[in-house]
Amino acid sequence: MHTSAFRRRSASRVGCRPVPRGWNRSRFGLFLCLLAWWASGGPAVQAQQTVTNASLSALRAALAAGGGTITLAFNGSISVTTPLQISYDTILDASTNTVSLLGAGTNGVIVVPAGINFAMSNVTVSGGTVIARAGTAGTAGQNNSHIGGNGGNATDGGLALGGALQNAGTTRLVNCSFLTNSATGAVGGAGGAGGTGASIGGNGGNGGNGGSAYGGAIYNTGVLLLTNCTFAGNSLLAGAGGAPGAAGSGASSSNPGAGGSGGSVAGAAVYNATNGVLNIVNCVFYQNSATGGTSATAGVGGSGNTGLPGATGGGASGGAVASDGQSIVLNTTFYGNSAVGGTGGTGGAGFVFSGNGGSGGNAYGGGFSSTGSAALTNCTFSTCAATGGTNGVSGGRTAVDGSLGLSRGDNLACVAGTLLLKNSLFAAGVNGHNVYGSFTDQGNNLSSDATPGFTRPTSRQLLDPQLDVLNANGGPTLTMALLRGSPAIDAAENLPFPLFDQRGSLRPTLTYSNYADIGAFEFGVNYSVAGFVSLGGVGVSGIPVSATNSSGQVFSTVTTNGDYSFNLLPGTFTVGPQPVGSFTPSSRSVSVFTNVINVNFALANAGPATIARAAKPASPSSLVLSFATLPNQVYRIQTSTNLVNWTGVLTNTATGSGPVYFTNTVATNIPYRFVRLVSP
Repeated sequence: MHTSAFRRRSASRVGCRPVPRGWNRSRFGLFLCLLAWWASGGPAVQAQQTVTNASLSALRAALAAGGGTITLAFNGSISVTTPLQISYDTILDASTNTVSLLGAGTNGVIVVPAGINFAMSNVTVSGGTVIARAGTAGTAGQNNSHIGGNGGNATDGGLALGGALQNAGTTRLVNCSFLTNSATGAVGGAGGAGGTGASIGGNGGNGGNGGSAYGGAIYNTGVLLLTNCTFAGNSLLAGAGGAPGAAGSGASSSNPGAGGSGGSVAGAAVYNATNGVLNIVNCVFYQNSATGGTSATAGVGGSGNTGLPGATGGGASGGAVASDGQSIVLNTTFYGNSAVGGTGGTGGAGFVFSGNGGSGGNAYGGGFSSTGSAALTNCTFSTCAATGGTNGVSGGRTAVDGSLGLSRGDNLACVAGTLLLKNSLFAAGVNGHNVYGSFTDQGNNLSSDATPGFTRPTSRQLLDPQLDVLNANGGPTLTMALLRGSPAIDAAENLPFPLFDQRGSLRPTLTYSNYADIGAFEFGVNYSVAGFVSLGGVGVSGIPVSATNSSGQVFSTVTTNGDYSFNLLPGTFTVGPQPVGSFTPSSRSVSVFTNVINVNFALANAGPATIARAAKPASPSSLVLSFATLPNQVYRIQTSTNLVNWTGVLTNTATGSGPVYFTNTVATNIPYRFVRLVSP
C-alpha cells in the first residue's frame, strides 16, 4: 500500500461524532490534532526506500540512511539482536506483506528517542525482552580476633522498561501486533555476611530492593497513538528483594541483615508515564499479565532480641495498560488480563520477639489502571483480574502472619487523578469487583456487578452484558460480540457516539435500530453475500475471495467446489478473488442491505500465461493442451492447485506452432490442477 493510502485509511477509521459533553476538550483536542497531523502527512519524511528481504543488516542500513518511508516488501521474520534505533523521522510500512520482528536480545527491539516521529504499519513484534541487571551483592565483613566487620549493604536490582518498544518521541502504530514481549526487573543483591570475631561477630548487610518493571511491550514517555493493534501474552515480572546477609559468629551474637523489598510493576502491555500522552483506538488487549516482586525475609534489631516485620510485597497495576499520564481509549476490548501483587516478606526471627509477616502487594486494575487523566468510551472489559499478593508469614513466637494484598478493580481501577467513563461495559471480574475508584460517570455504562456505583440514570449495573467469547468477528482485531438480547444493545446515548465500532463497522446498524450499543462491538443483522468461481463453467476450489469496505476492513474466505459466501453487516463492499487480474470481472462492488447471490467470477486466460484445467482422471491419462507458440522460443509448463503457487514440470523449445503435450501420470482422484504455458 502506498504511504498516502495508508494514512488515509488510518484516519478514516477513527471517525467520531462531536466531542462528548463533559470530556476534557483540551486533551481531546490534542488527540484530534494528532489525528489530523497524521492524516495530512504525518512525519516529515522524504526519502523512499524498499527492503526486499528479511535481513537485519538491510533494515538497519535503511534506517541509518536518513529515515523516510521504508517499505518492507517481503514476507518473513527478522531477529533483532540489539534494538533498532530510530534516528530520523521514519515510516515502516509492511501493509502488503507479513513481517515480524523477533526479539533476540535482552534490551528490547525498537527505541524511538525524543523529537522523532515514527510510524509502523502491519508489523508483528514478538519475543522482545528487557532483563535488567541484578543488584550487586554486599561484601562480606572482615574477620579479626575480637570483633567481626559488618557485611556490606547490597545495591538494588535494575529497572526494566519496554520489552518491545521504548518511545520518547511521537509514535503511531497501525494494524500492528505485540505478542509475548516481556520486561523483567532484576533481583536485589544479597547482603554481605558479617565477619567472625572472637568476641562479637559482625552484623550481616542488608539485601537490595528488587528492580521494578514497566511496559511489558511498550514504555511510553512521549506521544503514542495505537490503531487496530493487538496486544497478547505480554508480561511483567518485578525483581525479588535481595536476601539478607547472615550474622557473623562470635562469643556474643550479632544480627542478620534486613531482606530487600520486592519491586513493583505497571502496564503489562503498555505503560504510559506521567509525561506521556496515550491514545488507543480499535485495539484488543488479552491475556497480558503483571506480577509484583517477592520481598525477602526481614532482619533482626535490638541486639538480636526483636525480629523486624517483613516488607510488603511489590505492587502491581494495569494487567494490560497502566497510565500515569494522559490517555484516551476508544472502541477497545480488554479480556483475560491480570495484575498480581508480590508476596510479602517473612518476619525476622528474634530471640525474644519475632517480626510479623509482611503484607502481600496490592493489585489495581487487571485490565486498565490510571493515576493520571483518562477518558474511556465504548470499551469492553471482561474476565480480567486484580489479585492481591500472598501474605508473608511471621518470624515465629509472639508474631502474626501478614495480610493479603488488596485486590482493587478486576477490570478497571482509577487509583488517582480523573477518569471519564461513557458507553462502556464491564463483565465477569475474576475476583468479583469490576471497577475500583472514583470516576465521572458520563452515562450509558453497564456492569455485571455493583462496584462501579454509577450515578447517571442511563448507566446500569447488576446486569449480565451477555458477551460472546473473544473471537474473529470481522475487522483487524478480535472482539467480543453482543449476544442477541444483551442489555447493551441500543443502550448507548443516541448522540454523540463514535461513528464506527472496533471492527470498523458503522454505528448504529441502521437496518437494526437508530441507537448505538454499549461497548466496543455494535450488534446488527448480518446479510449473506454468495457467489461462484469457475473455469469453463466448472467450479474451482481453493481460491481466496476477499470483501473489503471503505474503512479498509477485510474479510476473506476460500471457495469450495467453486462456491463461497460471507456474512457481512450492511454496507458497500468490494468483492473479488485472488490473485488479482486472473478473473473476469476482477472485482465487483456489492451493496449489502439484503442477501446478495450470484456474485460470480470466471477465470480469465490472458497473454502467454494461458491457463487450462486438468480434471481428476479415472485413470492415469494424457491431457493435450494446444498453445500458439513461436519457433525456437523456450516455454515452460507449470501446474498449480490454487493459481498462486506454480510448480514447473517441463521445459521445451518450440519448433513451430502446434500442440504442447502435458501428461498426467499421477493416481486417480488427485485434486484439480491448473496448467499454464509461460515464456521464458
